[in-house]
Amino acid sequence: MAIVAGLLGLLFRSEIERTVRLWVSDPNWSHGFLIPLFSLYLIHQSKDSILGLEYIRDPLAEILAGKRGHVNYGVIPGVVYTNPEVAAVGRTEEELKAEGIVYKAGKFPFTANGRARAMQHTDGFVKILADAASDKVLGVHIIGHGAGELIHECCVLMEFGGSSEDLARTCHAHPTMSEAVREAALGTFAKSIHI
Repeated sequence: MAIVAGLLGLLFRSEIERTVRLWVSDPNWSHGFLIPLFSLYLIHQSKDSILGLEYIRDPLAEILAGKRGHVNYGVIPGVVYTNPEVAAVGRTEEELKAEGIVYKAGKFPFTANGRARAMQHTDGFVKILADAASDKVLGVHIIGHGAGELIHECCVLMEFGGSSEDLARTCHAHPTMSEAVREAALGTFAKSIHI
């Protein structure tokens, strides 16, 4: 991806430099102007690759400055905004099987989640895939109400190489939909409690 971004930088350098200058001078300016240049990205992926020159390390700015940019494409969430929502990050079971990676899976249905029952949003589940030996989380898949919001704690966990046990041992407020994520993590390394 760095090569592609570098080539785009060469092809559209003056436009990107003008856009970056505009962005720096007006932080409220929309990043959407550059989206067509990065049409293969998800919108939030391209935003993270362009956003915040003054506030965070910006991969595009680093590449244009001749430095090495960094975006971990393995932890960029994909969300389908339907009802119920679908969200995923990392690898799928099919990918893990094709790569010969031994994994374990934990799955927790929203029908067993108190908040989901109270809100009458019990469709769906959370599934966590972790390496069988190290317990490192390799993929998370959520179908259900608010899946696009729930996926982010898993992205942070995966960015830092966390395990399903790390997630399961993290306190989650009760009653919340995110407890289903914790329960799926419990089901990955031990056994879910509320099922």
